[in-house]
Amino acid sequence: MVVFISSVRKGLEVERDALPGLISALGHDPRRFEDFTARPVPPRQACLDGVSAADVYLMLLGERYGERTPDTGLAPTEEEFNAAERKGIPIIVMRKAGITMEPDQASLAKRIEEYDTGRFRASFDSPTDLLTKVAAALREVEKEPAQVIVRAVGQPVSVAWLGETGQLLPGRGALATTLEVHVIPIGASRLLASALEEGRGRLIAAGRHSLLFTDEQAVTTGADAETVWASTSSRSAGGGGIRIARSGAVAVWRELQRDSLGTILSVQSLTDAILEQVRLANGLLLPAGDVTVTAALDPVAMATEGDPSQLGRRSSATISRFGTGGSIRLPPEVLMASSELQRGAKDVARELAIRLLHVFRASN
Repeated sequence: MVVFISSVRKGLEVERDALPGLISALGHDPRRFEDFTARPVPPRQACLDGVSAADVYLMLLGERYGERTPDTGLAPTEEEFNAAERKGIPIIVMRKAGITMEPDQASLAKRIEEYDTGRFRASFDSPTDLLTKVAAALREVEKEPAQVIVRAVGQPVSVAWLGETGQLLPGRGALATTLEVHVIPIGASRLLASALEEGRGRLIAAGRHSLLFTDEQAVTTGADAETVWASTSSRSAGGGGIRIARSGAVAVWRELQRDSLGTILSVQSLTDAILEQVRLANGLLLPAGDVTVTAALDPVAMATEGDPSQLGRRSSATISRFGTGGSIRLPPEVLMASSELQRGAKDVARELAIRLLHVFRASN
């Protein structure tokens, strides 16, 4: 496995220098910022590419947050953490004990503790203690079963489709196609209103960290007796939103990329988009237990199947037979443990992408 080591160097010099030898001795490939300084691309981009190529992300939290980058306003370590979270790889977080964190670092640590799905976390008080705990965490990662166990849904599951609830993107035009993904707990107790309200405070931050919302987009939040949500108020392409219901269900939606002729769909592009939305939803799940995942495309009148790299370069397109609107809504089919969703997200995304395209093809 490729293990990416992420931390501020100052105050953690001894620990950073000790880790590569341990990781190599365990049969894995360590990567650090120091390994990317001679690359032909800027070190920051090289590090983010390194996270994308890694199998495990190892983060050390010390006193210092680090220097913020001008464009995102985040320190490199937080950018790297966000990249690992979006990719969905195992994340190991080790926090140094007996220190006082800078306010920004304390805020980052609090955020990581709140979004702890799929993470191995511990504190350490010496380099030797750190090495022992990292070795144990890596062995736990190695022991994870290779295949997620899925089961058939035994009864119909109600899905609050956005087109039926009136929460689709405001002001979107006929060219837009929205992908919506729903992660629905099965048999879970209803959330308390207080828990739902606490979840509301996380939505904008979660959407920005996952890049569902850009820094330039205005985001509004709302609530009623059953749901809380956050969504972009922009009328430009690429808007989206998040909704949490008292049932525990999480919905994430986003306009797919398009040009003046509409959207181009493919298995890979849909898989990638669904994967990002499943991982965002999974990070916001409040109840534990079994979940089912489903998706929809709405509307699909101006969508066609092909190569999305041709967006903006084509001169014609085939109009679908869905008329002036139309939608494809998949009934939930399988269950899995919520604790396994992060690891199985890619397989879930691909299955949903193929099912969506099967329905789309059958109607054209």
